[in-house]
Amino acid sequence: MTRSLSNIAFVAIAGLFGIVLLRSGLAEERGVSDKSDKDIPRVSVEVARDRAILLQDVYLSTLDVIHHRYFHAEKAVIPARAMEDIFKDMQKARHIQARWIAVNLKPMGVDHEPKSDFEKHSVLKIKTGSRTVEAVDGGYYRRTVAIPLTGKCIDCHDAFREAASPTSKFAGLVISVPVKPGETLPVEKAESSVAEKPSK
Repeated sequence: MTRSLSNIAFVAIAGLFGIVLLRSGLAEERGVSDKSDKDIPRVSVEVARDRAILLQDVYLSTLDVIHHRYFHAEKAVIPARAMEDIFKDMQKARHIQARWIAVNLKPMGVDHEPKSDFEKHSVLKIKTGSRTVEAVDGGYYRRTVAIPLTGKCIDCHDAFREAASPTSKFAGLVISVPVKPGETLPVEKAESSVAEKPSK
């Protein structure tokens, strides 16, 4: 029964994900996964930002639903790990990359260590109050959003803490969308994005 409900939940979430992509204009004919870098479809920074924000909302909403409705500690796959399968599918189909990074807690795995200069910069920005960080780097529009960790999230991500800490805890979601050559981030929007605070 539990397995059946899990399968239904997965299909429902996947269906919702597909509908959102179709309505946003992203679900056109799927790309070929073995394309060379020069053949990857590229867009303007404005379009890339819109796509990154859309995917950010879809990914985090899906993660929240899995956590609250279908994750029961040792009885299920960790939600963030399950989401990584979706990230891989999106990279193959649309060449859009996504990954989790640790911010101010020990990474759950080596794959969550900040690796690139942009990711390390994002960690520093989030630690000092920014909630989104964006840049154009290496032919991609890159966007990191801070993910607050509270309650049961902390129980897993910081299981061996000796006492509660007053410092807010965060992870990060990094989304990278291919952009056209020569694209840059408008200065005024770059400045506002890194200073963005969470809504009340």
